[in-house]
Amino acid sequence: MRTDIRRSLVVDDDRRVASVLGRALDAIGWSSWVHVEGRAALLTFRAELEAGRPIALVITDLEMPGLTGLEVAAEIQALAPNTIVILHTGRGDRLPSGGALPPGVDYVLAKPAKLAEIRQMTNELFAQHKDYLPQFKSHKV
Repeated sequence: MRTDIRRSLVVDDDRRVASVLGRALDAIGWSSWVHVEGRAALLTFRAELEAGRPIALVITDLEMPGLTGLEVAAEIQALAPNTIVILHTGRGDRLPSGGALPPGVDYVLAKPAKLAEIRQMTNELFAQHKDYLPQFKSHKV
């Protein structure tokens, strides 16, 4: 596992979707952890944070057994508010109306996501968040 800033966590209860997302992120230069359950993902997130190796990006499914993606996002926000959280869902109709993002979510990504879309979105999000991500400023994303 590389120790640079391009560290991501993927959470999706569909093992195939989680694996494809993890491989897509790896293909564009990220080091990715893949989990199929929210609680296990949060354990990894906490462990990496406590070890001084924060995860910069989390992509989580909306609907999962156990913790939902919104619950994962809320916990990530509470632990490390500067982490970028993307909600990956095929159920946009389950999100609040009016275009507002759910608390703790920086972006909603419709399923199925394409590699070019993931690359563009992660680059745009890091460009938008660079002012409050000082540990990431010196690295090109």
